[in-house]
Amino acid sequence: MILHRLLILTLASSTIATTSLLFQSYLVMKVLTSELLSDYGMVSGTLADDSFFLATPNQTQVIHRCLDWYMKQLQSFIYEAYFDSFSFDLAGIYLSQDLAHLSQLIELYEPLNGKLRNEYQLAENTYHAMSNAAQDLKSLGAIQSEENMLVALVIELNIRVLKLAPPKGDAESVVAYTRQIRLFRDEICCWQTLFEYRSSSSLDLILLFEDYTSQAQETLEKLWSAGAETVDGGSPLGSCHEIPAGTRC
Repeated sequence: MILHRLLILTLASSTIATTSLLFQSYLVMKVLTSELLSDYGMVSGTLADDSFFLATPNQTQVIHRCLDWYMKQLQSFIYEAYFDSFSFDLAGIYLSQDLAHLSQLIELYEPLNGKLRNEYQLAENTYHAMSNAAQDLKSLGAIQSEENMLVALVIELNIRVLKLAPPKGDAESVVAYTRQIRLFRDEICCWQTLFEYRSSSSLDLILLFEDYTSQAQETLEKLWSAGAETVDGGSPLGSCHEIPAGTRC
């Protein structure tokens, strides 16, 4: 009971004081209310009620839920057809603070928990990928041209793939997963074809386009391989050259 009190007082008071408004909102709603407790089938209560302390989940569960919440915040800026880099940029300072705070929580309470560290690493990699993409998109937006638009589309695709969920094993989800990866691949092939005809592109823009294109293709190959046992009988994804003529764009 004493340990429960210390945990709640630490997570709910001194710890909250150093984090962002977004993260405070999550902790208040999900840790200090009966909603989180009910998720674990525990007794609901309040800070004034001893049953609350007896019903509090351990710090591992709390941090896991915080990491899950953070990933959902990042994914909220990713849509099926585009990446809302403008809104992401506006929330950047809060997202950065939340990420730093998550790292502090793990170091303080679960420094040897490999699973939490892996979850944190995924969150950190996702945040930095989105942050770098947002900065590059902002730079491209300063000049309106078709070449810049094509580069922006490839940059956004690199972020859109981050929200692609692996197949659950049933036929419907496997078909949807297969179709989406191929659509992403076809989009890249289309933009490559269009970009090749832009002879006025600067070297920096060409390199930026090629870099993000390579990243996207590598990610799609990994996603395809990760589901090799369930996706299309394990057949390879295929390259742009293997797509029938007339179907690229």
